[in-house]
Order: sequence, then C-alpha cells, then structure tokens
Amino acid sequence: MDTHIDAAHNGPLNVLQKTGPASLNTIVGALVPATLVAAAYVCGFLTIRGTFRSQYAPRTFSQIIPEKDRTPSTSTSGSKWFKDYRQLDDTFVLRHHSFDAFLFLRFFRMLVLISVVGAVLTWPTLLPLNANGGGGATELDRLAFNNIVDPKYCWGTVVIAVIFLTFVILIVNRERLFIINMKQTYITTKASAERLSARVVLFLSVPPEIMNRDDFGGVFGEGIRRTWKVSKLNDLKKLVDDRNQKVYDLESAETTLAQNVLKQQNKIQSNGQTNGGSLERGDASVDHPQNRPVHRQPVLVGKKLDSIDHILSAVPDLTQKIDHLREKYTSDSARHTGALFVEFKDQVEAYRAFQQIQHHDPLSLQPRFIGVSPSNVKWSSLALDPALRITYSYTAIALIIAITIFWSIPVGLVATITNIEYLANNFKWLSWINRLPDWLVGLISGYLPPTALSFLVSMVPYWFRDIAELSGEPTAQAAEEMTQRWFFVFQFLQVFLVTTLSSGAATIVRRVGEEPSKIPTFLANNLPKSANFYLTYFTLQGLSTSASLLIKYSDTFQYVFYKKLTNTPRQRYEQETKMKGLFYGYQYPKFTNLAVIAIVYSCIAPLVLGFAAIGFTLFYAAYRYLMLYTNNVKLEMRGSCHTRALQQLLTGVYVSELCLIGLFGARGAKGPSTIMIIFFVLTILHHYTVNKYLSPLEERVPLDILQAAEARNHESNDDNNNGGPEANTTGEGDAEEPLLSSTESRDARLIHHQNLSVSQSLPPRLLDPLKSILENYSILPSIAVLRPYILPSNASNVDLRESSLTTVTKYTDAQIKNAYLHPALTSKPPLVWLAKDPAGVSEEFKRRNKERADLETSDEAAELDEQGNLHWDESDLSKAPIFKLPTRY
Repeated sequence: MDTHIDAAHNGPLNVLQKTGPASLNTIVGALVPATLVAAAYVCGFLTIRGTFRSQYAPRTFSQIIPEKDRTPSTSTSGSKWFKDYRQLDDTFVLRHHSFDAFLFLRFFRMLVLISVVGAVLTWPTLLPLNANGGGGATELDRLAFNNIVDPKYCWGTVVIAVIFLTFVILIVNRERLFIINMKQTYITTKASAERLSARVVLFLSVPPEIMNRDDFGGVFGEGIRRTWKVSKLNDLKKLVDDRNQKVYDLESAETTLAQNVLKQQNKIQSNGQTNGGSLERGDASVDHPQNRPVHRQPVLVGKKLDSIDHILSAVPDLTQKIDHLREKYTSDSARHTGALFVEFKDQVEAYRAFQQIQHHDPLSLQPRFIGVSPSNVKWSSLALDPALRITYSYTAIALIIAITIFWSIPVGLVATITNIEYLANNFKWLSWINRLPDWLVGLISGYLPPTALSFLVSMVPYWFRDIAELSGEPTAQAAEEMTQRWFFVFQFLQVFLVTTLSSGAATIVRRVGEEPSKIPTFLANNLPKSANFYLTYFTLQGLSTSASLLIKYSDTFQYVFYKKLTNTPRQRYEQETKMKGLFYGYQYPKFTNLAVIAIVYSCIAPLVLGFAAIGFTLFYAAYRYLMLYTNNVKLEMRGSCHTRALQQLLTGVYVSELCLIGLFGARGAKGPSTIMIIFFVLTILHHYTVNKYLSPLEERVPLDILQAAEARNHESNDDNNNGGPEANTTGEGDAEEPLLSSTESRDARLIHHQNLSVSQSLPPRLLDPLKSILENYSILPSIAVLRPYILPSNASNVDLRESSLTTVTKYTDAQIKNAYLHPALTSKPPLVWLAKDPAGVSEEFKRRNKERADLETSDEAAELDEQGNLHWDESDLSKAPIFKLPTRY
C-alpha cells in the first residue's frame, strides 16, 4: 500500500504513517512500566485498605447505606475480603446498589465476550492468512491485513468479517431486547412503582391558560392527585445560600474561639505552676479580644470585624428577608413560570399522561419528563421561554462542536510522539533520539502518548456537562444524556480518528464533506498503519485505569490532608460520609469508543482483539469492586445511558465495513469488495428496521405492562402476608444449609444465601448473551422470567429479601407536600453543630445563638479535649445531630 504522506490534505501532523515495521520493543516498552506501576498501585491498595475503610469499603459498614443494602463482609482485615468479592454475584449490585450500576458491569461483560469471540474467530484464520499474504512486512506488521497483496487472500478476510460483524450486530440486538424487558421489570416492581417520582410528570412550557386554572383535571385527566407550580426564585435562593454559608462560618468561628479559650487556660495553668504567671483568668474568657476570631470585609482590604458578632447580627436580617420573599412567592398572586409538576394517583396514570397528553401548540407542554427525583431538578432552567431554550440548546451544541474540532491540535501533537523514529529521521534537531537505547525509545513512543492522551481527554466531559446544564436542560438526567451523546462524538473523532489519521478534526470533516465517496479509501489508506498504537493502548488503559480506580490515591491523599485541616464536627462528618458515584454520561463513551476501535481493527489487525479482551476484563474487575464496596448512587438514569451506548457501539461495525471496502478495492479484490458493499447496505437496512420497532419500547413503557404490574403488585400483598406460595419456611438450622461455626458472622451467612438465591432463582447463563442464544431459544426473556431474577422469592434469610428493590418507601405528608417545591422555599436554617468542651464554651454559645439569631445549637457526639483537639464518634454516625438518611423519591 502507498504510504506517501499527502501534505496538502493531512498537514505536518500526519506522522503515524510510519514506514518501519512495528516492533515488540514498543509494546514491551509500554507494558513493562505500566505493569510495574499497576502492581505498585495494587500492592498499595491491599496494604492500606484495612486502615482507610471509609475510603475503600464504606458500603460494608457506613450508616448512610441502609443496612439491607450493605455489602456483606466476613472480615475487615487481610485479604479475606477477596473471597466475598468472588462469591458475590453481579445480581447483588442490581438488588442492593442500583439498576444502572448492574447494567454498567453487564456492558463490560458484553465487551469481553465480543473481544474473546472475535479473537477465537480471527486468530486461527486471519493471522496465518495475513502472515503469508506476500507483502514482505516483518515483525507484528506481518500479522496485519496490510501484509496482504494478493487479491485472493481477501476472500478469507471477507468471510470472517461478515461472520464476526454479524455476531456483533446480533449481540447488540439481543442486548437491547434484554434491556427493554429488564427495564420494564425494574420499573414495574412494587418498590419502584410506589416511589413518588414514578407518579410525577414534569411539564415545561405550560401555557398561562392552563397554569392559571384551579382544576387541572380537565387537562391532565381525573387521575391527577396534586400539582406543584414553579416560580423563578433566584433572589430567594441567593439569600438562603448566604444564610446557610454564614451558619457554617459561625460553626468554624465558634469552634476556633473554644479552642483559643482552652489554649489560654492551659497557658494560665502552666504559668501558675512554674513562675507565678502573668496571665489572668479573664484572658481565658469567650469575650476576650485576643481569643475572638476576626475577618476583614471587604476581604483583605476592609475593616476588621468580629466574625461571630458579625454573623449573629447578619443572620436575623437575612431570615427576615427570606420570610418576606417566601410570603411573596407562595401567595395566590405569585407569578409562576411555565413549569408544572403533576402527581397522579398511580404509575399507570402518570405514564398515560406522559405519553398521550398533547396541546395544539407544538411548543406547549414540551418537553416533559417522568421519574425525576427532586434532587435532580435544575431549577434555574425551568423558567426558560421555549424559544430561549431552543437558542441555548443550539448555542451549546455549537460550543461543544467547536471544542471537539479544535481539541485536535493538542491531540495531534500527542499522536506525533507515537512515530518518534520518523521525527528523529526527518528533523535534525531531534536526531539525538536515534542514539537512545531501543528500550527507552519504546518507552517514550509506547507509554507516553497513551498516558498524555488520557490526561487531555479526562478534562473534556466536565466541560460538556457544564455546557449541558447551562444549555437549559431541566434535569440532571437530561444533561447527562447530552453529555454522553457529545462526549462519544468527541471520543470517536479525537481519540480514534484524529489519533489514527493524525489529521486535524477540521481536516477530516472537510475531506469527508468534499469527497464523501472516497471515505472507504481514506480510511483504508490510514487505519492499518496505526493499529499498533492500539495494541498497547487497550492494555495500558486497563492496567493504569483499573489500578488507579482501586487505590484512588488522590482521594486518599485529599482525605488525609483535609482531615488535618478540618476543625468543625460538620466538616469531619461530611468527610467521613462522602461517597463518590459514577456519572454514566462520562463513563460509557470512554469504553464504547474503545469497543468501537476493537471492532474496527478486528479484521485489519486481529491482535487488537486479544489486548482489548485483557483491557475490558481489568476494567470489569475494577468497576465491580467499586460497585460492591465504595460507590453510591449519585444519579439514576434507568438504563438510558446503557441503551445509547449499545447504539453507539454499532459505529464500529459501520467504520469497519467502510475500511474493508476500501482495503479490498485497493487490492483489486472485486468479489470481496462487492460482498462487503452489500453487507454494508444490509447493515443500514437492518439497523433502521430494528430502531423503528425497538426505539419506542426503549423510550416508553407500554401501558398494558404497567396495568398488569399494578394488578400483580396488589395481589402480591396478600401472598406476602400469608408467606407467599414460594416462601421458604426453613430456618437457618435446616439440613440443606451447611452448618456454620460460631465464629462466622451474619454477613458470611448472607453471602451463602446470596449464592443459593442466584443458583436457584435463574440460571447464570442469562447474564451471558452468547450462551443464552445458544442454549435458550427464547431471544427475548419475558418479564415473568426476569422478575424472580430481580426479586428472588426463595431466599431463606429475610434480610436478603429486603433491598432497594423490595422495600417500599413511606412518605410523610410534609415530605410529599414539599417534595417538588424549590428548596429555597422550604429549607430551614442549618443546625449549628459544635463540640462539647471542658471550658463550657459550647453551652454559652447555645444560649447566645438562640437569643441573638434564633439558631438552634447542639454539641452532641463531638468534643474538644483540654488541648483543643476535636474528637467525635465515627463508629456511630446516627448519633450526629445532623445525621439523616436521604429520602428516596
């Protein structure tokens, strides 16, 4: 194949087309240091895991996780936890973590399956075929399609390509079908159906003639229960945020004052015992100027103010303003925005309104959302006029596209390092590189580019999410979905195409626009030459990312460092209870793009599939640990990100087909080229047809399924009261259960029962798409099959049967009344939490805070010792006066 660099089109960045063969030095040079670093990370993780349980295993004990959803742990020391890790099934994540977490792990299992099956298909067939293709390539290049020059050898490639790509398409379709029923089963469980958010629909752009009605039944149906109108409360929110921050500042200032008083007391005692002393008892008073914290206002240049007096004087004024604005916004004459939350009597009525209610104005009552938790509402975006929302949306898209295109400049520079030998041979000032040892050149060209590329790309999704929120997306879920859509475009264009072709994104877009018919040739001339970059990229990502996910060194360093700086009980509490979660709009595109790359190169450079299988396996193992032991639910997507990732995965099929068409055409293989063109057309037709029938089911739940679920949930109440037809009445001493020693904990029994429930309730092959297709002709498992999979009814331990999927949330009248009101309308002043001290300062502040600012104060569950050091009972968070389990709306 011609390796000439077309400078007119590709520019000086197109240096990936290297003329020399791929060497094992590059791969070894990349893998050895990455393996050593990963091994060091894992060893560090194993060493400190037991010491920092709040960082590495909070789901096993933290009280902010309901006890029924905590991960069983037979031991807190050593490596015995690994036995628990192996024995717990992924279904434990589904039942006790979240639906999205389970689907994320399932996605990795599917990618491992695709990679392994692809390697099994291609390695015995295409590797020998490529090696004897007569192209004269050496080393690893000999095993790629680029070594084939005889057209007849293309027949073997086209046959394997059709088989493998068909397999990928079928796997994606089977997974989409599976997820449709899995999602319907999940949504129709009693626990999910009874959640308030399942019965609430958010309508935007509600016209005034509807918003001003006293009775909404004529618009939304008789199934309506209550409504929440939304007002624009930016000024009120600012005051509430200012008040809350002042309370937190007050905690810090009063804690500092208590510590200063204790230090003065120690000095008085020390001086009195040694030399008679010069300090007086009055120096250890809370009112002594030397002890009281001060600040400047304006900052740095303003007048010195007593921090505590200033805050206690400011809070009453803020409270008065807040109360005045609340009366204004809750009065009958309040001006409301076009956003309306509507609660219906049950899930069926909510979905009926969500799917069927229309307005003659196409912009009215649109967009609409269901299943939105109050904590995920973007209140500032609800008040946007429809035209302004559309303008913001397209402005955000334009900004994202600009970032995507111009990001190719730093990415292209990173890509040039991959072909460091080319640079050394063509630029005199880099000729010194040729004098370096081979292993060092391999290290630079193999390890540095993927690492630098990962760092560059890691910053982008956070910008995209901020842009999505500023674009007017009214919910966190909608912003996350927008982030996923565009971050995948960024990943595909920058991490794949730009890195592969070493042409700027603008150049790629321009060439495709000018000569779309030459896309196959354009891809065919460039993709094979950069395949070796991805041989190391997969394993490097798997090793470095998975190991760093386990050790979380930056989070641990931050935890240790911040713990020394915190001086209030609230700060310590928040540090101990803070648990991270995954934002799937950022996570899915990274791995979807890696899977696309593996599919694209599957028949061009089959070795990539083996490295991809290793990488995806490592990712799966690391994220599985996070789901079981460290992460909490931050945002529920109800499977929407997983479904979109499956659609995006087919990008790899299309690009692979286009590239093979170009490769076959360049070698004059008319027969294989014709077959691949036909297969490409059939893929488009198949994809269009499948989307036509599956997309509505992925976006909406059929009403008949919801109605059947409502009836089933009512019937299940009677079964549960009577023990149920499948209830297991055997006790823990039943002969079928192995005897447990007295030293084994209840958690060990839970693991044992978990294994029993998995093996009895549903065959594990249902998790394996390929095995399920081969052994079970039921392409689409019914809800009747999946329901016991999600809700095991044969577990012998009652604790196991209770989970987030089986426990119905009970709401108080106040919780429901305030659920979808702007938090600025309902939030109370934070409780001032101080530490009890030997000098009695906290008791004095209880009185003063109440008298001067009407602030409630507590000094429970925390104390200062005589030296002023803060102590609090971390073993029982429920004693903290601010402890509160989040309400699951």
